[in-house]
Amino acid sequence: MIALALFANMSFLSMWWLADGSIVTDTEYVQQTGFYGQFAVLMFITNAWYVLFGIVYTGVFLFRKKVMDEESEKEERREKLQKEYEQDATYQAPTASTEPGWVTVE
Repeated sequence: MIALALFANMSFLSMWWLADGSIVTDTEYVQQTGFYGQFAVLMFITNAWYVLFGIVYTGVFLFRKKVMDEESEKEERREKLQKEYEQDATYQAPTASTEPGWVTVE
């Protein structure tokens, strides 16, 4: 999960560096080949999808982790209650014959 967030961060930094003057916008090259034919533009769009992928899946994994933690807590509570119930079911109260100082009338 941390690696995925770092991947999104590095992709964002790559987008930032690509947008810093490497994309040509006002020459004859753009008029002849088009804006999207530039390698820097294609890399920018690819990195934008990488950032989106990283953010979405990091969120999905964090949500999944939260749900799994809640389920394990519920299971632990259920097991604890089951143990307490079993201990209560096997409990035998002391009788007068087993307590010191008591006499059993038969």
